[in-house]
Amino acid sequence: MKTQTTFRKLLPTLALAAVLSVCAAASPRALAEDPRTCGGCQLPVGLAREQSISATVFNSSEDRAIIIIGGKFRDNQGTILAEFGRTTVAPQHMFSFTLDRETLPRGESRLQISAVVTFPSMPDLRDARVSVEVIDNATGKTTVLFGD
Repeated sequence: MKTQTTFRKLLPTLALAAVLSVCAAASPRALAEDPRTCGGCQLPVGLAREQSISATVFNSSEDRAIIIIGGKFRDNQGTILAEFGRTTVAPQHMFSFTLDRETLPRGESRLQISAVVTFPSMPDLRDARVSVEVIDNATGKTTVLFGD
């Protein structure tokens, strides 16, 4: 009798776990773009004139390459400002992509920009270390740096 009661209490949790497993398997891109699951794949910053934003992915694996499906910089309206396609990063190597604010034909003095990097699978996500930095173009100094 006690086993039945315990199973009934656990049933909603088991059902939720099953649904999440199916969603993760069916939609790896959505999972990888969720900043709560990847610890830094979608990172927003403010970008002023004469600054650049750079996103870097480091492959921390000792023996396997990771695949990046793609990456992009988006503004606060979701407009894609720059993007790159599928890339493979060798073990213990880095890949960076940069957007110079001066290349954007926009009148605002400050833009809210989000860097998004998408991975195809959890192993790739686990081995990737993503950081975003804002660089002052005149001095080359990093003014903001964050990542996982």
